[in-house]
Amino acid sequence: MAYDIPPPLQHKEKIVFGLTFEQLIYAAPAFLIIVFLIFGTKFPIEFSGSMSVGIIIVTIFFMYFDGRNKIVNMFLFLKNQEVKINTKQLDKIIDLQSLKDDVLGTSECKLAVIEVFPINLMIRQEDEKESIIFGFQKFLNSLDFPVQFHVSSTSINLSKHFQRLEKSSKDKNIYQSYKDFINEKISEEGINNRRFVILIKEKYGLDIQFTILQSKLSSIGIRSRRLDTYEILDYLYDSVACKRQKELKDGDIVDKFGQYLISPEKTVFYHDFFQTDDFFCKVLVVYGYPHSVEVGFLDKIISSSQNYDLSIHVEPFPIDLTMIQLNQELQKQQSDLYSDSKKGIINPSLEIKYKSTRKVLEDLQKGKQKLFNVSLYIMCKGKTREEVSLLANKVRAELEGLMIQSRTPVFQSMDSYKSVLPFAKDTLKIKRNIHTQGLSAFFPFSSPFLDIDDSGILLGLNKNGIPYIKDIFKLTNANGVILATSGAGKSYFTKLMMSRQHLNGADILIIDPQGEYAAITQHYKGQVIKISKDSDTIINPLDLMGHDYLEKRLSLMGMFKIMFGDLSEIQKAILDKAIDQTYQRKGINKNRKDFNPPLMQDLYNVMKAEEKKCASQEKMTYRALLNRIGMYTDNGVFGFLNKQTNIDFKNDFVCFNIGEMPKQVKPVIMYLLLDYIYMRMKKSLKRKVLVIDEAWSLLQGAEESSYIFEIVKTCRKYNLGLLMITQDVADLLNSRAGQAVLANTSYTFLLRQKPAVIQSVIKTFNISQTEKEYLLTAEKGKGILILENEHQEIEVIASKKEHELITTNADEINQEKIITEPKENIEIKLNTNDDVYEAKKLTIEEKQFLSNNGYSMTVLKGLDDKIQQRYFIKKREPEGLKHTFYVDQIYERLNKKTDKIKKYLTEKSDIIFTNKKGEEIAIEIETAINVKGNRFHHNEKFSRLQKEYGKKCYIFLTNIKYVNSYTRHQLPIMSREEMAQFMKFQFSGKSNNTFNEKIDVAKRELSSEKI
Repeated sequence: MAYDIPPPLQHKEKIVFGLTFEQLIYAAPAFLIIVFLIFGTKFPIEFSGSMSVGIIIVTIFFMYFDGRNKIVNMFLFLKNQEVKINTKQLDKIIDLQSLKDDVLGTSECKLAVIEVFPINLMIRQEDEKESIIFGFQKFLNSLDFPVQFHVSSTSINLSKHFQRLEKSSKDKNIYQSYKDFINEKISEEGINNRRFVILIKEKYGLDIQFTILQSKLSSIGIRSRRLDTYEILDYLYDSVACKRQKELKDGDIVDKFGQYLISPEKTVFYHDFFQTDDFFCKVLVVYGYPHSVEVGFLDKIISSSQNYDLSIHVEPFPIDLTMIQLNQELQKQQSDLYSDSKKGIINPSLEIKYKSTRKVLEDLQKGKQKLFNVSLYIMCKGKTREEVSLLANKVRAELEGLMIQSRTPVFQSMDSYKSVLPFAKDTLKIKRNIHTQGLSAFFPFSSPFLDIDDSGILLGLNKNGIPYIKDIFKLTNANGVILATSGAGKSYFTKLMMSRQHLNGADILIIDPQGEYAAITQHYKGQVIKISKDSDTIINPLDLMGHDYLEKRLSLMGMFKIMFGDLSEIQKAILDKAIDQTYQRKGINKNRKDFNPPLMQDLYNVMKAEEKKCASQEKMTYRALLNRIGMYTDNGVFGFLNKQTNIDFKNDFVCFNIGEMPKQVKPVIMYLLLDYIYMRMKKSLKRKVLVIDEAWSLLQGAEESSYIFEIVKTCRKYNLGLLMITQDVADLLNSRAGQAVLANTSYTFLLRQKPAVIQSVIKTFNISQTEKEYLLTAEKGKGILILENEHQEIEVIASKKEHELITTNADEINQEKIITEPKENIEIKLNTNDDVYEAKKLTIEEKQFLSNNGYSMTVLKGLDDKIQQRYFIKKREPEGLKHTFYVDQIYERLNKKTDKIKKYLTEKSDIIFTNKKGEEIAIEIETAINVKGNRFHHNEKFSRLQKEYGKKCYIFLTNIKYVNSYTRHQLPIMSREEMAQFMKFQFSGKSNNTFNEKIDVAKRELSSEKI
C-alpha cells in the first residue's frame, strides 16, 4: 500500500534570462558594479578584472548556494557556541515559560501534550491497514491548527512492576532471579523504549482540541491520554537529553523554575553537532522524498533499538488561501512550460510538478484532501562523538534505502536542537508541502513499545525487544487459549506463566492429564492430588458438589453424554427418572441435600428394579443403559469411580494429576474436576487461574454440555481465569463447547503451526499473511499473542532459575534418559549398588549416569514425604520399581538402628532384621500388583513365612485399599503411615508380641465402632 508524495508545489517563475526574481535582485547590482568598475573607473584592467571575478563569485554564492542564510547561520553560531544554565540564550532553546494545570506554556503559545500508545500496524491484514490509514487521513483532515508528532527515546523503567511483584511473591529466589535477568537483558542489549506524543498548539481551547483529536484516534483503535503537569516535565527530561538535576516532588514546578529543572548545565554547539551535559547529539533533516512511499515507511527507524528522537511538524494550510496560492502556482508553471515549448526545450520535472499541482488542487476543491507543510527531523544521541556519528550514518543509510534524502544542517546546531525539542517550534523551517494521503504514509504509531500494566506479569518480549507485561484480569475476561503444534513450547510457556501468576499473588489450579506439572507444584510447596484407579482420592460422579438438586440433574445429563456417548430422548427421560428416584432414596431432593449422595451402584440398582416393572418394548432401552452404567459399578471396568468423593485442597497451588487414569475415562474425570473446582472457586473472589492441559479430551465429550458454556461464560464473576491448551484449532471448532471457549476468551497465544492446519488458524483468528509466514517458521518459544484485538509477536524468555525449574523438570517427566554433553573434570561418585536416589539432589550429569546404568525415574511418595517426589530406582528383576523403592526406604531406616539386617531378592522375606529384644523380624513388601493373578504364589509364600516367623512376619502394603486381599494369610498388615510407629517400637526394648496386641485391640475397637 503506497501513496504519492507530490513534488514541491512552490514554483519560482523565471523572469528573464532564466533567472527568478530573487536571483535578479543579486544579479542586477552585481552587473552594474562590474560595468562601472570596467568602464567607469580608471583602475588598471588587472585590478578591475580581479574585482569583477570576485564580485561574480560572491554573486553566484548568494544566487545559487543560499549564501545569505549561510552567513547569518555562521554569525549566530559564532555568537552562541556555548550556552549555560540560567542565561538568556537558554530561554530561546528550552522555551518552557510555564507549566501548570496540564498546560505547557512557551514564549509563543500554549500547548497540550497527548501521549499516544502505538499499535502493531505492520502485521495487520491489508484491509485492516487500509482502514486504519483511512481513519488517520480523517484525523489529519480534522486538523486546522499546527501539531508536532514527537517520538522520544527513553530508558525502560519497571520499578513499579518489580515493587508490586516483590510484595506478592512467596519465592524470593525466583523473584530476584527474574528481576536481575530482565534488568541485565535490557542493559546488555541496549534496549530503548519509545514514547509517542502529539503537541497541540492552542487555537480555540486546548480542552476542545484535545477532545477532537482523542475521538479521531479512538475511532481507529489508538489509545491516547493527556499528560498531567508532572508527566509533561518527566517527558521533557528525556527529550532534552540532559542529566536530571533532581527527582520530581510536589511543589517543584513554579513557572520558570520548571525550566531549570530540565535544562542542561552546559550546551556546546559545533558546526554539525552539539553536546548537552553527557550527551553528544546530531540532527538529520529530511528534505527530499521519492514520488511514492509505502505506508509506515518510518517503522524501520522507529522500531530500531537505537537512541534517537524523531520530530514531525505538521502545519495545515487554510483551504481558501491554499486554493488561491495553488492557482497562482499553476499559472507560473504553465507560463514557464509555454515559454520552454516555444524555445523547443523539454522540461519533464516541471511537467510532473504541473500535473501534481493540478491534481492536488482538484482534490482540494472536491474536499478529498488538505495540504500541509511538513518538517521531519531526527536527533541521534550518544555518549561519544564517534558513537553519535556512527548512529547518524546508520539512519542516513536507512533513509537512503527508502530513497529519502537527508542531511545534517551546518552551523545550525542550535536551530536543529530547538526544532527537535517538544515545544512545537520549527526553527529550521526545512519544510515540504504534502497532501493528506502522502502525509498518512508517515503514520508514526506503527510499532509497539512499552505499555505495561504494573499489576500484570511478563508474557515475553515484543518485536522491538520491549518487555510485554499485561494483567489478564483487566481484560474483558481472563480466559485464554494456547494453540501450538507439539514441541513448539506451549508447555514451557504455560509453566512460566503459572509461575509468574503465582508470584503475582494468584491461586493456581491445574488439571494435568499427563503428569507434567508435579515438579513445579512441588517447587512452590503446592499440593499434588493424584487421581487414578488406584488412588484414595476420587470424585463421586453423583456428588452434588455444591449444586442445587435440580442444577445437578441438569449437569448429569452433560456428564452422562461423556460417559455413555449419544443418548436418545427416551434414554434421557429414563435416566432422569432413575436419577430422581436414586437421590430420593438417599433423602436428597430440592429441599434437602445434606445427606450422603448415592453412588453409581445405587443408580444401577434403581435402574435394575425399574427394568423389571417396565413394558416389554422398553426393556431393550433399559438393558442398553444398564450395560453402560454397569461399567461404573463395583464389578465394572471403571468401578473405581463407585466411591464417595475424597478430595480436599486448601493450598494456593494445586495440581490434579490424572496422568495414570485410563484414557477411556479421562474426559469424565476432567469434567468432574472442572465441575468440582468451579463450585469450590465460587466461594472465593481471589484471583485464580485454572489450567486445563490437553483440553481436546474434554471438548470432544462436551459437545452438548450446557454446563461447559456456563463455566466459560461466568468465570469472570468469580475472578477465575480459564486457560485451555490444545494442539489443533479443529479441537475448538468442531465442538460447541470449543466455540464457546473461543467466543469468551480475551487472549490467545499461537506458537508454531503446521502447514496442514494453518488455513484454519487464518480463518479463525483473522491473521495476516505476515503472521502466517511467521507462525509457519517460528522458532521454539516464539509466536503471535492476540490480546483482545491487539496482535503482538512475542518471544518467551525466562531467567536461569525459572528455566531450570521449567525445562529440567519437563524433560525429566518425558525422558527415559537425560542426554547432555559431558563436562570436563566431572567425577561421578555415585554407587550403582544403591537402589534409590532422590532426583532433586542430583546434578544433570549424575542423572545421565544413572539413566545409563539401569536406573529409571518414577514419581512416588516416600515414607516421610507429604507429596510425591521423583526418584531414580535401580531395575531389579523380577521385582518392580515400586517394590524396590519401598524395600530400600524401609531397609535404610532400619539400618540406622541395627547392623543385624539383610534384604533378599529370593524366596526369603524382603527384609529380615533383629530388634532390640533380640527377636528376628521379617517384612514382606506388597504393592498389590496383579494380586489376583499371584493368588497361588501368595498362598504358598505366606504359608511358609507364617510357619517360620508366625506373628513376627509383617506385610507392608503400599496401597491399603487391597487389605482384604491379604487378611486371609493371618499375618499382621501395616500401611505406610504405621511403619514409623512400627520401627520405633521394635527398638524400644519391648517384646514384639506387645506391638501385635496393640494392633489387635485397635482393630477390635474399630470393628465395634462400625457395628
